[in-house]
Amino acid sequence: MSSNDSTAKEQSFLFNVNKIFLVIHLLMLFMFSSLGVDLMAGVSLISICFYFLAFSLTKSEKLSIYVYSVAVEILLHMILAVVCLGIQCNFQLFLIDAMFFLFAMDYVVLRKKKRIMSPF
Repeated sequence: MSSNDSTAKEQSFLFNVNKIFLVIHLLMLFMFSSLGVDLMAGVSLISICFYFLAFSLTKSEKLSIYVYSVAVEILLHMILAVVCLGIQCNFQLFLIDAMFFLFAMDYVVLRKKKRIMSPF
């Protein structure tokens, strides 16, 4: 498999991951709006704009920037949700999602770009 073919598969995979995150945030926007939590509805709207812009990162092969910026967005969204809604809503569990996302993407996407140096 050539490097170009591998990059195209990674781009396609992350493009689909971005679609999933976009749908999740659209659902959160609807949920927060329905519950009357205007601050979190606004944060979800900003996140939706971020994910629309993130499509350009996946298309321009800036995959590592995409991975780390999505992880930061998840963490910021989680922190604001915990502050606004309290710990009872369990938004702090998104930290597990962010860690899984970083580890999985590091293994699947980013590790292929790194050179592994032999100590010998």
